[in-house]
Amino acid sequence: MDSDCTQVGTKGSVHQQPNPTDKVVRAVARAQDCTSTDLPPLAYVLDPEALDSLVQSGSTVKFEYNGHHVTVSPQEVTVRDT
Repeated sequence: MDSDCTQVGTKGSVHQQPNPTDKVVRAVARAQDCTSTDLPPLAYVLDPEALDSLVQSGSTVKFEYNGHHVTVSPQEVTVRDT
């Protein structure tokens, strides 16, 4: 099963969009050519629940994470080297 899907009963699955926090970790992992478990917890940099809440309410958030400038908006996650 795709990691973005959640099992519902025994009749099928429902697709769930990854939250902004998950998108950030995946994007930085891709930029570093590693897995998300190789990265330090995002919570060392900021409050993941606050990030999700801000982005889901329409805000854009910028911060540094593991050697990268990260910009998160409701539309996209941008990762650049610092």
